[in-house]
Amino acid sequence: MWANRRLICSLLVVLLTLGSIAIPVSAEIKIDPSLDVNIVPNVEINPAIKNLIFQNSKDVQLKWKAPTLAATFSGAPTIGPDNTLYLGFTFRWILSVQYGISAFNSDGVKLWTFGLPESILTPPTVAPDGTIYAGARYKDSSGQLVAIRQDGVKKWAFTAGDHITSSPVFGLDGTVYVESKDGILHALNPQDGSEIWSLDMEVKSQAYLATGPDGTIYATNGTNSLYAIKPNGTNKWEYTTGGVVSTIPALGPDGTIYIGSADHKLYAILPSGAKKWEFDQGSSVYAPSIGQDGSVYFGSEDAKLNALNSNGSLKWQFVAGGSNTPPVIGPNGLIYTHSTSNKAIYALGPNGNIQWQYKIETEEPLPLAVGGDGTLYDVSTKYPKEKDVDFNDLEHTLVMYIYALKVPVSTITLNQTSLALAEGQSASLTTSITPTYASNPKVTWKSSNPNIASVDSNGKVNALLSGTVTITASTGDTPFAQCKVTVTGRTDTITYASSVVLNKSALFLHVGDNETLLAKVIPDNASNQNVTWMSSNPGVAAVNLNGKVTAVSTGSTDIIVTTQDGNFVAKSKIVVTAGTAASASTSIPFIDVKGHWAISEILQAYERKVASGYPDFTFRPNANITRSEFTVMLMNGLKPPIEGTDLTFSDNDDIEDWAANAVKQAVGIGIISGYPDGTFRPTANITHAEMMSMVVKSLGVTLTPGAVTDYADDADIPDWAKPAAAISGKNNLLGGTVGNNFAPSALATRAEAVTAIVRMLDLKP
Repeated sequence: MWANRRLICSLLVVLLTLGSIAIPVSAEIKIDPSLDVNIVPNVEINPAIKNLIFQNSKDVQLKWKAPTLAATFSGAPTIGPDNTLYLGFTFRWILSVQYGISAFNSDGVKLWTFGLPESILTPPTVAPDGTIYAGARYKDSSGQLVAIRQDGVKKWAFTAGDHITSSPVFGLDGTVYVESKDGILHALNPQDGSEIWSLDMEVKSQAYLATGPDGTIYATNGTNSLYAIKPNGTNKWEYTTGGVVSTIPALGPDGTIYIGSADHKLYAILPSGAKKWEFDQGSSVYAPSIGQDGSVYFGSEDAKLNALNSNGSLKWQFVAGGSNTPPVIGPNGLIYTHSTSNKAIYALGPNGNIQWQYKIETEEPLPLAVGGDGTLYDVSTKYPKEKDVDFNDLEHTLVMYIYALKVPVSTITLNQTSLALAEGQSASLTTSITPTYASNPKVTWKSSNPNIASVDSNGKVNALLSGTVTITASTGDTPFAQCKVTVTGRTDTITYASSVVLNKSALFLHVGDNETLLAKVIPDNASNQNVTWMSSNPGVAAVNLNGKVTAVSTGSTDIIVTTQDGNFVAKSKIVVTAGTAASASTSIPFIDVKGHWAISEILQAYERKVASGYPDFTFRPNANITRSEFTVMLMNGLKPPIEGTDLTFSDNDDIEDWAANAVKQAVGIGIISGYPDGTFRPTANITHAEMMSMVVKSLGVTLTPGAVTDYADDADIPDWAKPAAAISGKNNLLGGTVGNNFAPSALATRAEAVTAIVRMLDLKP
């Protein structure tokens, strides 16, 4: 009886795997409550990164989760130009083995399944024209490259003399290049699959291919060499490395070719065939991916994700990475990778900082894919066990899942909510979105009446005719922001500039970071709004024509903006520090600060003897800090040359012996005065408002009563704290908060405390 059930099951599976019977839509998009993104799974974590897992996972939205029959997938999901998702699979169950490609639309609904009579050997590849290609093994040791139309109908198939195990690549004219395992490189007509030319590479091995911007084909095939072939099928050059080339060639935006070799080196080769540079990683190098700025990201056998600058110097290393599949880079510039140690997905910023992590239950992490809209796709390989299969409901139990993940934009704001322009004038609007690591930060601009005022794709508003319009900035997600533009008739009256101000009078950046300063010419209706930018030390931080500041090396400099009308100037002090733990010091004194957002400031505080750690070699950056502890840190930084004054607090006896002298000094120089009831409350945890009041007083600047801050939660800041909060916001003294909030009542952490002190000390004359 059991044998009969197994046979029936096998027949059902055969039918379900074919395109004629689709899984019900309800089964394909049902969300499993156990995968709610607000739930933090309890997993075994690599001790080296135990404090980093699932940061910001609550921001990750599960757009959809689509089931498909449990199968072994071939490579990463592939996304077409219309955001259709393609998956290759090999399905084995009892007496049946099925091979094919399934297509899902951008909502996770299965569109079709294309069955292959023999094994699928390559993941599906989508050509620029939308055609889907896959390599397959056929009878008599031959192989085929199968071309499939976007509607799931076979277009053509090319038969080669051996298995096709290399994914095809495409020339500028659409020519399809693919190599069979007998070492023959084939150039095929994309219309009918006819062979244009072939080239014997003289090595029978699996090949990896790529094409350059000039049409050159690059190939590696299990030898020590990278081969360059002209589009006409003749050899161009060959570059030999110190070991077997083990990765797919990757192309940079400038045409540089990157390959990894068994000699543990990553090579950068110029399009001429000359070596640009080599980087010795020290262990086996996995396939690289290249960012738009030329940065190179690749995993390695020592479980690291490595980031190199375009000149081959080490940028950073992420110890939780190391997947043997290439990291993928989203349209937001984030680098997505799997961790082999805990099977979590990591989203990293270009500076190596963790933006978020997310856990999907799986047995073996598979390659990730990212769509043009920023959606990240992953496939679970948690196969059902035979005892869990419901033979009466195979469609819903014999499945595995494709996940579509996205971090949506939660808020978008404009630098100005109203504009007054005369006909012929223009102004630029800029946006700020949260979270900063949203999957698709692209902004779309629209004018309610382009005849009155138009807006281009960069937010530049041009006033054309008298009237009023609304300029709307929106993303692919729900939030939008608007600016009311009033256009008046052209006037010959000239309004002269009287001064210029910057939105930030100080910036604290890590090497490699960038941030844009905004200049405001006063008055707002000054006829000439043009300004120029310069850096007093471009070797520390450079600035472009639009005020974008890029941190180059450690140190400090002034960014100076000058009005074209009147030469009025404003300055912002830029302090650049080393970035991550990888670029800071190899001998970090604390075991729990690697990867922390404040690691640079923590190390500076340690070096300046502002703060030390605990006997167990921890710093406990996220622990709260008492008023006594903060006062001691602050005095350690200021080092006032006075002994202090006698204390008159009603709770003097509660002040710890180790803190008494620091409290006396702080009272003596006017930093603290206590509460209205005459207490100091030494053991109470200090709040943001209290901490920043002390820090700003230490800076020695004049406080303005009734000041208005730039913080989003300005209304929540008590009046007594606003003058200090305004200075804090202008000078970036408070770190660690989210969404430009001051959070006045929040309890400060040790990391926030040392950050505020170090940044204050950097600004003091």
